[in-house]
Amino acid sequence: MSFSLALDAAKDHEVGIITPYHAQSRLLHAMARDVADANPELKPITCATVHQFQGSEKDVIVYDAVDCYRMPYPGMLLTSTGNNYANRLFNVALTRAKGKFIGVANIAYMDNKNLSSSLMFERMIEGQRKKPSCLSGQELSQRRSAISGSTMSFFDNDDGNRRFLKDVSEARREIRIDIPDKPVEDAFSGQLATALKTAMGKGIKVYLRAENKQGLSSALKPLAIENPFVTNPVVLIDKKIVWFGMPSSDAKFKSEGSILQTRYRPVIRFKGSHTVASLYGFMEMSRTVDQSKTISTDNEGKITDTFASYVLANKKCSSCGKPMKLQKSKKGKFFLACTGYPACHETALVDVDLVERYFYRHGGIGQHCTRCNCSLEAKLGPYGLYIQCCGVSHHKYKLDEI
Repeated sequence: MSFSLALDAAKDHEVGIITPYHAQSRLLHAMARDVADANPELKPITCATVHQFQGSEKDVIVYDAVDCYRMPYPGMLLTSTGNNYANRLFNVALTRAKGKFIGVANIAYMDNKNLSSSLMFERMIEGQRKKPSCLSGQELSQRRSAISGSTMSFFDNDDGNRRFLKDVSEARREIRIDIPDKPVEDAFSGQLATALKTAMGKGIKVYLRAENKQGLSSALKPLAIENPFVTNPVVLIDKKIVWFGMPSSDAKFKSEGSILQTRYRPVIRFKGSHTVASLYGFMEMSRTVDQSKTISTDNEGKITDTFASYVLANKKCSSCGKPMKLQKSKKGKFFLACTGYPACHETALVDVDLVERYFYRHGGIGQHCTRCNCSLEAKLGPYGLYIQCCGVSHHKYKLDEI
């Protein structure tokens, strides 16, 4: 939302976005680069932390507090009263504005955290919340003004669903979807599953990571891998399009033991390769090994049928006897690691025999290529083990894709 405000202001003014956190400033900087490429007529948008902004001034300053739900408490940069630290940082931010200062914060979250009244940030919230100039997230999205050639768009759920499925159908290389908590289970889940299967049939790589696979609909569950560190509903398409807020979540925000009503769920589309590259790194999108701790059964009683799950069920540590799991190194190499880590550091190579046993786990039919329906086989080359089909195209797969 802070970036949307900056876009509007940049039509006539130089704008600075200040955030407490370095990672957030890097993401906003990437977004600003994409906007500058698509809209050269706009004034510059500078994004940095409070510390980096010292000595600089801009016509308009947008201060984004960032902290919100799923974070147990606000960060020290906003709340530390020791040596007046938070107030000194906020004062630096406030005095960078030559004209207008705009504060962006999740007020409901901050109210639940009982911020000290001695904080300038808290006094800003209290002083502005009842003024006409104080806008909710819903009001901001309704007031957004279109910028010619803008890379950023807001949608309501229905329009967002239609536009999102269009992007999925037009994908050419890869689709990466992160689903935290539990998505809304409605007709859209089935439509999305159908669109993803169609994309996979065209040879497009699809990675659907879920915080908990058991929370997914029966249509999406077979396509997913489990990654307990997924925290944001983000989709990256062809390394150039970002969707935030898709698929819609059914999760409830919790604060201090209470369930809070969700007032506004933004659905945002952003187009830009710099932003996609930044998110890919921050969210560790390359981690695509299924981290399911147990073999999970869906509503139809079928076992989750991935190679990673097969390893967990059938491979035991030679040192301690605990299950082994499929892991991926930073260099993209696959290996087996003991689930008893850190107590047990045992690792092992993935051998051809293990993969072949997985292929023929259901008997003599083997495993088939999803692109041409030819049989898959495991081979050992000069760069390690790899999977390919026996068809003329020799389609190749990674171990976390089977």
